[in-house]
Amino acid sequence: PSDSAGAKRLASAGLGIVTLPFFLQHEKDLGLHARLQVVQKGRPGLEKWTLVAQKGRVKGVEGLSGFTIYSNAGFAPGFVKAAIGELPANAKVVKSTQVLSSLRKAASGEQAAVLLDGPSAASLASLPFADKLEVVTTSPAWPAGIVVTVDSRVSAKAWAPIEKALT
Repeated sequence: PSDSAGAKRLASAGLGIVTLPFFLQHEKDLGLHARLQVVQKGRPGLEKWTLVAQKGRVKGVEGLSGFTIYSNAGFAPGFVKAAIGELPANAKVVKSTQVLSSLRKAASGEQAAVLLDGPSAASLASLPFADKLEVVTTSPAWPAGIVVTVDSRVSAKAWAPIEKALT
């Protein structure tokens, strides 16, 4: 579901597995509590996010003035800011799940940069235009997924047996 539909669904369910950007975006409004870290089979428990732009075009985050930053985490500007750093006032963050077309924009010289999750960054070198892109910055390693509960829906007493089953 979309970000808003996912938030509505999680609020009614009371328990879910979410990404770190989703958690940070909705922690306060849904009363989310991070309970456990999720590790997907075949992937590391912690994931770095990587900002890429056209090679030689951007020297540091301050060089993103006037740029559009595309990311599947674009719905959570606070997360993007944490991953990249303080953006110039005229930089725009846009949610986009079209990673390849966003990378093509950046490689072709548009004022575009792309914030990639771990798997997308790992496949960057396989692109035919990879030599036209370069890494601007990389975030620290953070949890890729989190088991969360909604404060008003899952009490500490109700959580205890769920936690035991999951661990």
